[in-house]
Amino acid sequence: MSKREKRYESERESLRAQMIENAAEINRLHRRVHETFSGTSTAENSREEWSGACREFHDRYAQLCIPGGWDSSFMDRLKVGEFHTVEAALCFLEVRPYFFRSGYMWKDLLRKCKRVRMNEEQASRFIALLERHSEWKTNRDAKARRGTKVRNNLSTLFVRFERLFPIHFLDSDLDGINTVGDLYGTLCRKLKLEPLKKPEVNDGKARKPYSPGKLVRFPSIGLYLSETHMLSSWNAADGWATLVATIRDVYGAGDELSIGAQTMLPITRSD
Repeated sequence: MSKREKRYESERESLRAQMIENAAEINRLHRRVHETFSGTSTAENSREEWSGACREFHDRYAQLCIPGGWDSSFMDRLKVGEFHTVEAALCFLEVRPYFFRSGYMWKDLLRKCKRVRMNEEQASRFIALLERHSEWKTNRDAKARRGTKVRNNLSTLFVRFERLFPIHFLDSDLDGINTVGDLYGTLCRKLKLEPLKKPEVNDGKARKPYSPGKLVRFPSIGLYLSETHMLSSWNAADGWATLVATIRDVYGAGDELSIGAQTMLPITRSD
């Protein structure tokens, strides 16, 4: 590798690292908006703090989401194939940072880069990226098909989940679910909780279905927030207790039937 190539690779690594750091900062700002909206903030004037959090998120988002700023100027430079802008776009596609609306950005950049003039090295990286993306889509679709079978097999249970847990299961999320423990682990991941290693021996409270309430739109930050969702404070023990109680209700299983992490789904009874 020549000195020039080494310098470019060093710059790319620095750019990728910056994107990861920026994504973490966007996520911090985004969480702050939710925290102040939900009333978990300890500030006396929570309304002003929430407005300030929204304003900071809105003001910093465009500059943080991609080096150079996500605006029409960036797109104009990308369209004509400006070297550093193409590098930023390719690094973003390679890193795939996760933050609010990053998925839409990723898809938009992927589509636009297909029509962008690149040098040989950049074109080679983009072709490799497209190949990886195609393989990922093939695997995703296969997982979704397998997950659809799980959803159909447990359809009554998942109908209950729609008004019970403040989450949405994708078909791909359900791939590989065979036991109550498998479902519990997936549920915890969706609720962003660390699952209990032995959930059966922990005390938890089975929760009742929630009312989603009205979603409120805040145009300045492009967010829809539901107070009910924000006030949801799930823990791993309650998640297990609610899951087991729902399974018992759906399948008519009384308390005499032991349900543990290794219990196979769907529940069958031998009367």
